[in-house]
Amino acid sequence: MNTQVIISFEEVSKRFGPIEALRKVSFQVCRGDVFGYLGPNGAGKTTTIRIILGLLIPNEGKATVLGNDSTNLLLNTKKEIGTVLETDGLYPDLSAEENLTFYGRVYSIQDISLRIKEVLDFVGLYNRRKDPVKKYSRGMKRRLAIARAMMVRPSILIFDEPTTGLDPEQQGHIQQMIKKVATEENVTIFLSSHNLNEVQEVCDKIGIVNNGRLLVTGGIDELAKVDRKLQVRFAFPSHDNLSRAEKILLRLGYSTIKVEQQEISVQLSDEAEIHSIVKKFIDNNVHVTEIRKQYPSIEDLYFKYVTRGGKGG
Repeated sequence: MNTQVIISFEEVSKRFGPIEALRKVSFQVCRGDVFGYLGPNGAGKTTTIRIILGLLIPNEGKATVLGNDSTNLLLNTKKEIGTVLETDGLYPDLSAEENLTFYGRVYSIQDISLRIKEVLDFVGLYNRRKDPVKKYSRGMKRRLAIARAMMVRPSILIFDEPTTGLDPEQQGHIQQMIKKVATEENVTIFLSSHNLNEVQEVCDKIGIVNNGRLLVTGGIDELAKVDRKLQVRFAFPSHDNLSRAEKILLRLGYSTIKVEQQEISVQLSDEAEIHSIVKKFIDNNVHVTEIRKQYPSIEDLYFKYVTRGGKGG
């Protein structure tokens, strides 16, 4: 695992008058991470991105990007950061090729024509390079925005709500493209979103922010197993079996029980408990037709820390 720190926030706070947009936020993103920054609207996600890009100066704390203080990013460092925002910022009357040529000249990119072919091939738009952007679908425009961000051969790609306004099929294409950029181009991804399914699909690490506070950060799998709680569903062939199983579970001290149709859900601390429960069922001639287990999903984590007013971090 690469531990080179690419983005670092240390006790970063940002205020706009009386409003505290960020409150002592600390996290690290390492090279190769696909980091999802989750939170509701107004949580502080956009403020965080603007500090990373050097567009805002923290009131307190320190933010570094590629080893440089974010308040004084050099041009060479800025060239290593690509951005794909919710609004694409493309020129609709220009073709894809003309949009990228303009962008390439602004950033003094060498061999512009070759790089344009490379990035348009990557996003699957090379055959449409001569078409004016106003004829593109929303999904195509978002793919072109990704191509534009890749023009500078970035070390970091920042995505801010990249699939907002797209239909499910287009969302899937963009999510696959983000993963492809991370793996094939070896780019570190910082993805800001309130789309839980998107983050689950794309990211390997997350931070959850709300009301300007970072509530938790870490790998998705490791966070899901922090408290080792898992949900187990037992299915039964009849109501009689279900009724007797429920009484057994209550006698064993399991209070978190949910009965639905001919299934019982119970929260356990360890998978080993499943075997003990099944043995009790067998000893009491209770028949089980199916057992399903599931650790907390990213949705469970999100609501644990945000909806329930989690105060970690």
